[in-house]
Amino acid sequence: GTVAHVITGLVLAITGIALMVFVREQPNWLTTSAGPGFLPIWVGGLLLAASLAYVVQVLRRREDLSDEALPDRGVLRRIGTIVLTLVIASQVFTVLGFRLTGIILLFIFFNLQGIGKVRDVIFRLALSVGLSVLLYALFSTWLKVQLPAGIW
Repeated sequence: GTVAHVITGLVLAITGIALMVFVREQPNWLTTSAGPGFLPIWVGGLLLAASLAYVVQVLRRREDLSDEALPDRGVLRRIGTIVLTLVIASQVFTVLGFRLTGIILLFIFFNLQGIGKVRDVIFRLALSVGLSVLLYALFSTWLKVQLPAGIW
């Protein structure tokens, strides 16, 4: 019970640290706007702080937490795949670029979540391309965040 919750909190804390470490070479601020490392540093720091606060809260409780609240193996496998995919994406982000990395990430996430029917691969790919291009336009044009161009 309690041990599983502590391990979950520590895994999330390590994920926050990994996010901050992997983007440390990206500039946090540019002359006119936030840099590509700004948001990931904050997200990683908030994830670290929230997960450590969760561990402290779990350890302060006097009662044993039920294992029933823990996800089954399938859910844990999907969570692990998402975390691994994010770690890999953080390493290829500058080489592949924002749009291409975003397309690949979104496509993997949509497949994991079962968005659309099994045969709707084209729909998931089109949705991934559309969202990635839209997000790139939002961040680069409207918010003036310099994003890695990479291959595309």
